[in-house]
Amino acid sequence: MAKICRHGVAAWVALALFPACGGSGSDGPLTVSGTVSSAELGAVSGAEVRIGSARSTTDSSGHFNIPNVVAPYDLVVVLTAARAATIYEGLTRADPTVFVDAVSLSSQKIGRINGQISGGSPPGNGTVETWVTFASSDPSVRHVTEPVDPPSFEYEVRWYGPSSAVTGNLRGLKFESSNGLASRFLGYGVNSGVRATAGETIDASISLSAVTWGTISGAVTVPGGVTLSDRLAGIRFPDGAILPVGSERAPSSSTFSYLVPDVPGGAALVFASGFGPGGERVFVQVRDVPQAASNVQITLPPPVSALLPIDGATGIGTSADFSWTPIPGGNVVYTFSAFPTGGGSNLPSFVIVTGATSVRLPDLSSEALGLPSSVEYSWSVSATGPQPSVDSAAGPSGVAPTGSTLAQGSTLLRLFTTP
Repeated sequence: MAKICRHGVAAWVALALFPACGGSGSDGPLTVSGTVSSAELGAVSGAEVRIGSARSTTDSSGHFNIPNVVAPYDLVVVLTAARAATIYEGLTRADPTVFVDAVSLSSQKIGRINGQISGGSPPGNGTVETWVTFASSDPSVRHVTEPVDPPSFEYEVRWYGPSSAVTGNLRGLKFESSNGLASRFLGYGVNSGVRATAGETIDASISLSAVTWGTISGAVTVPGGVTLSDRLAGIRFPDGAILPVGSERAPSSSTFSYLVPDVPGGAALVFASGFGPGGERVFVQVRDVPQAASNVQITLPPPVSALLPIDGATGIGTSADFSWTPIPGGNVVYTFSAFPTGGGSNLPSFVIVTGATSVRLPDLSSEALGLPSSVEYSWSVSATGPQPSVDSAAGPSGVAPTGSTLAQGSTLLRLFTTP
């Protein structure tokens, strides 16, 4: 997952990147000129933005303007139609970009591809794997990588927003594997400019060409109490596409060695994940690994664990503290999420991005998003780094960092019931 999303995120989804933050540079009042955006839909118009008692509504470009703001400030975005509130705590920058989950404001569109894949080197006696993915610069397109059985395949392109069609790159990678890892690459190909249209099926082909390959190797460092559960390698492209080249479940060794193909525009990545002593999830992704790199060091982060309220607590309202363990050394931001367990379009949900290790649910009854009575919610917290502050997380690319390393940990879900 990364930019704030309610739906699950697969390991191969490329995560968002952040730029250098832009602080206010002044001790006096600010004019906060910001943007509300969505990872799926881009600019969000008609969102209600609140800083203290001041209010604004985003225009068609997602922009808003609130003068005379004293930093640090908390910024609240309310999507009335989605029954959702997103809060960024402790901001000082004058130009924040706030990402919200606006998927429910648009129906998902699906365009289908009937494909043919051909070419490449002939296989030997090993197990042959062929993977296909479609990626686009359009942020609404979901990047999904799927195994196929050549020569024909079917693929669904999924996206949100008003566009009835999207254009992107259809890629394929074929290799022999042993014990889940690539042992010999048979071919790579890309069909650029493929246009998928909602509700329609198109024909598209991928022609594979022979490729050369190299080896990357290194080791994973696991903190005390954490168990290494998965390790994966792949090739990542500028449009966000990722093609896998191998995976290991419960690897017995901390060291690794993977073959990776040398393909135009592609760069190797390695992903490792594990579980804390209470089942908390942690993972790290190292991107842009050079070909033939022999000392790739990956360090899993320590887990973040929920403290209070206890699981199943009742009578939890806006005066209750939600708390969790800090990540040693800091350099992370925390994302708190609370969603009604029973769903329902009329029940509010809350997301809070903060540098603190405790939050309270906001009282948004004045925005028609007050806590409903006697409703069960789930809550969880994720820690994302390296990320020095909430200001840096409020840049145009979202919460996840831009560097070559992304680390994240998340608590187990807990339940609570409102008064």
